[in-house]
Amino acid sequence: MSAASPVDTILDKENFKLEDLLDEDEIIQECKALNTRLINFLRDKVQVEQLLRYIVEEAHEDAEKKRIFRFPFVACEIFTCEVDVIMKTLVEDEDVYSIFSFSCVSFM
Repeated sequence: MSAASPVDTILDKENFKLEDLLDEDEIIQECKALNTRLINFLRDKVQVEQLLRYIVEEAHEDAEKKRIFRFPFVACEIFTCEVDVIMKTLVEDEDVYSIFSFSCVSFM
């Protein structure tokens, strides 16, 4: 029997948060490997919105370093994995897409 990945260990917990996963070193590998439980969690509208907010919203100046650097980087990497169901939530949900499109306009 193989040992559970650190990501699966987090997913097994009752009250884990997105930030727990973003802080895990193996999250990108698990995303690329299409870990079903991870993908099902990340595809949720609330999670996609938060991932997007980590990328487009500036952190408070007194925020933890991982909020300033790690979380936006990992969130971006998750989107660049181009997992179909996550991308579908990003572009097909109007609320999520409005965050994305507003951010694009803000940078122009």
